[in-house]
Amino acid sequence: MGNTMKLLTTFVLLIMLLQAGLAVAQDSERTSYFPYQTGDFWVNEVYEMNMYSKDERVDVIADSVNLLGEIIYTVSSTRSRPNEHIYHIKIDSLGNIYSDWWYDKGDWLKIFDTSKNVGEAWILEKDSLDEQLTQYELAEVMEEYRIKVFGDSTTVKEVRFARTDNDSTSTEQGYGRLYVWWSEKFGILELTGLELPIYQPRLKGLMLGDKVYGDTTFVPVTIELEPKTDGHPQSFDIRNYPNPFNNSTNFVIETVTPDRFTLGVYDRLGRKVTEVFNSKEFASGRHTIPWQAGNLATGLYFVRLSSKGVVQIQTITYLK
Repeated sequence: MGNTMKLLTTFVLLIMLLQAGLAVAQDSERTSYFPYQTGDFWVNEVYEMNMYSKDERVDVIADSVNLLGEIIYTVSSTRSRPNEHIYHIKIDSLGNIYSDWWYDKGDWLKIFDTSKNVGEAWILEKDSLDEQLTQYELAEVMEEYRIKVFGDSTTVKEVRFARTDNDSTSTEQGYGRLYVWWSEKFGILELTGLELPIYQPRLKGLMLGDKVYGDTTFVPVTIELEPKTDGHPQSFDIRNYPNPFNNSTNFVIETVTPDRFTLGVYDRLGRKVTEVFNSKEFASGRHTIPWQAGNLATGLYFVRLSSKGVVQIQTITYLK
């Protein structure tokens, strides 16, 4: 009986700790260099080989605290549209930042160390390829300065990531992988890949709580269809404004040639919550369709515009 009571007491205390941890995660002050909490998001302009490619939107969809007191953020990115890309960010008790998608490794890698100053490096990963060869993923703070971003002054640290054959205190002798510009107030401002194809997202705008910085408009990629017999290509896209929105928003459809379109709204699990229209004919040009969210729950949704098997997907955020 005594052991049973001890186990029950331990279980209750564990539940209380977890509940307290969740409350801390939801109500805590924002962390430097990753200032996001559930419901926040940021939008990047993505460049490939120094040419604009598309926009990327990243939403923080959940947060929790583990038994070590580390905050775990679950985020959803549109970088692999039309399928969601889900990964996690972890903040330890010192404010260091970890990710399980850096280099697509699937393991926790420390991508930012708050204790490091200019010229100081840290090890992300030790990789023993065989008994004779061990390589390291290193990161080093190259520069630190203050600038204004979205009108606010913030500290920025430039971090270089490289792969080396030793755990040197410098990345300069290694094989360069990335440069990342970290902002104390806004997170990652820019990332430049050093491997082909060069991938370069730049922060365009973000929403922290009820405050919006910069441009948070998410512009989807224009899809080019097969050329018609007259040799003129057909294309269409969709966007909406405002986004995020309260109660109502406007869908803007642009099409080069007349066509029939179907427009539906889907939740995060891919379930259709409403069909705005089906096989509706539009003339060439720009068309604005007002839409009200009605009784939908607050959160992230996907708008799917299709025509003849070609699909455009736009991410929208409904805030009551």
